[in-house]
Amino acid sequence: MQLLGHDPFQENIYPKEIDYQKVITSASKYADIFRGRKDQLIAVLTGYETHHVAHDEIERSIDLLQHLEENKQYFVERVNTIVSFLPINQPLYALTCFGIVPSLMAQRVFVRPPIIASNVFNSLANIISLSTFVPNLRISNDSRKAFILEHSKGKKIERADVVIFTGKTENAASIQPIFGRNVLFIGNGASHNPIVISKTAEINKAVEAVLEVQLYNQGGDCAAPNAILVEEPVYNIFLNKLHKDLKKVHVGAYADPKVFVGPLSERKHLSEIEEFLYRHKEWIDPETPGIIRIKDNILEPTIITKPLATGGNYNELYAPVFVIQKYENDDTLAAYFENAAYAPHAGYVTLFGESQYVDQLISKSHRNGKILHDGSTIVKNTHLHAYGVERGTKPYGGYGSGSSFIAYKGYKETKPTLPQRDIFENLILPRKHSF
Repeated sequence: MQLLGHDPFQENIYPKEIDYQKVITSASKYADIFRGRKDQLIAVLTGYETHHVAHDEIERSIDLLQHLEENKQYFVERVNTIVSFLPINQPLYALTCFGIVPSLMAQRVFVRPPIIASNVFNSLANIISLSTFVPNLRISNDSRKAFILEHSKGKKIERADVVIFTGKTENAASIQPIFGRNVLFIGNGASHNPIVISKTAEINKAVEAVLEVQLYNQGGDCAAPNAILVEEPVYNIFLNKLHKDLKKVHVGAYADPKVFVGPLSERKHLSEIEEFLYRHKEWIDPETPGIIRIKDNILEPTIITKPLATGGNYNELYAPVFVIQKYENDDTLAAYFENAAYAPHAGYVTLFGESQYVDQLISKSHRNGKILHDGSTIVKNTHLHAYGVERGTKPYGGYGSGSSFIAYKGYKETKPTLPQRDIFENLILPRKHSF
């Protein structure tokens, strides 16, 4: 709670040393607020996303807040100012990961949502009484340019010690130099996240997972796969099952609890995906012909069956488009993973069945001598949205330079990020060792 008569946006009012028990008490209180006001949160979120996504992100937020003891070692000292650029998807979970949790290890936190989502974030803040329960966290409605200027060149107390950025790689590359080398920059970008379905896969389980991660938030999610690689012996079985299950998927307005695929978040995405579909029209599955509902800003789920031999898909689509790529045998997976386009956005690989090729990706050195995968980035026989796989207490991302990285004092390390860990290791731990 805020100290009476003091403003955390004007002065440092919290002790430098963190009282960990107070962290746990505060986090538990926030979780109780989310739980107690769930119906109000759902009402706001389902004006922006499906009921499925809304319920899921509330539960993820509560899970994070209830299990911060898993990150106990990182809550030692406060930094001064943290600045977060929030993503367009999962607004409550993003606010929790990149705003509320960082507020427990900083004097003050400023977060900026995308302009298109500002009303949603402001409404969520009102419902959870953000200014009362998290008084050192402020949501900015400024333009990106003004926000950057304020926290890189503005008043000293508002200048960032830490920047947490989630968004396009090219935007991170343009923003980071403005803050300078002495600011810890934690970047979260886009990853390819291919799903590999080998000839030994349990097809029903694989199709269920593919539907979940590809249609979650209409495909506008960082876990969505750019390619679904299916081994030839099970290709037709997989495709037939996908056809059958897709027919059960409800498409329409977010207000309908049964809807699994709703409108795309931005109208410009519709024109961008239309161009992609046109370029790939020879591979569009006739059972899903790429129907666009202009009035509703909806693209109905669409399957593209482009053989891997004709080139892998490395495009981020942010849409309910399944790019199914048949491959002949395990060795031919090299055509996807060893293409120069793969490494910059290497993230997760999800494997159903067995694959010696995927297994040997773990700790294999890339051409630059760095690894692209460790055991944490290979997910087997489950998926990234399954309970317990992705959690806010665990690092998330990949080893590709555009997937996730940490930059500080001229040094850049590409690896999955976790803000509470990265702040501790780069700013707090060195300070402790200097005494």
